Amino acid sequence: MNPLAAGQSESATLDVTLPTALTNGAGTYYVIGKADANSNVSEANEANNNKVSAVLTLQAPDLTVSALSTSKSGVGPGESF
Repeated sequence: MNPLAAGQSESATLDVTLPTALTNGAGTYYVIGKADANSNVSEANEANNNKVSAVLTLQAPDLTVSALSTSKSGVGPGESF
């Protein structure tokens, strides 16, 4: 984005793809946007460059074995079932 004049605003859209394995797993996360992160633009108010999303709650899968059966009721050592 280019520097803006006083009172101007600019918006952008960004698609975010979460990694398949998050280090901290399920839990509460936030998306944080920061304008002028390196303080390259001199501003009257440097305190208003951040915006935090609403809470994002990631849930871990809950895998459950719902049924289990075998083809034999008795097996010996070395036998398949």
